[in-house]
Amino acid sequence: MRKIRSFRFTASRMAACLLAGYLVTVHGAGIAAAEALRVGKSVSQAFGFVPLDVGVRNGIFEKNGLDIEILNFGGAPQLNQALAADSADIGLHSGADMALIVKGLPIMAVAAMAGAPLEITVLAGAATPINTVADLKGKKADAQNEPAKEVAAAPK
Repeated sequence: MRKIRSFRFTASRMAACLLAGYLVTVHGAGIAAAEALRVGKSVSQAFGFVPLDVGVRNGIFEKNGLDIEILNFGGAPQLNQALAADSADIGLHSGADMALIVKGLPIMAVAAMAGAPLEITVLAGAATPINTVADLKGKKADAQNEPAKEVAAAPK
């Protein structure tokens, strides 16, 4: 469990560094007036998006000349629509929809963090026979915006 927490922290720091690097490179450090930047999140409560919330709450972006507007969406499809319609400047989501670029979605992928899908939570009722991760092997799992799929291998 310690290893997973360490990766989450690293992934969050990486996301913050990527966003900060983009902002400094594109917008420069010496902006006189705050420049507006609309940042969309596919979901409002994802651990990987915490650096954005912390930066806004603590005035980090404002101190660097950026007026960040956080836009929360009900999933990646809504975020993709906002990006395509130029209603959001930057989008944060799981990255699975990057494949839609090949199908013509008019957006550009800037960065992706690789690793296990750490934003996934599996809930099972108390009356089910599922008590451990190993009990999921061979079962069907349903995810938001995805059809049910068989769990191929349970992590150790």
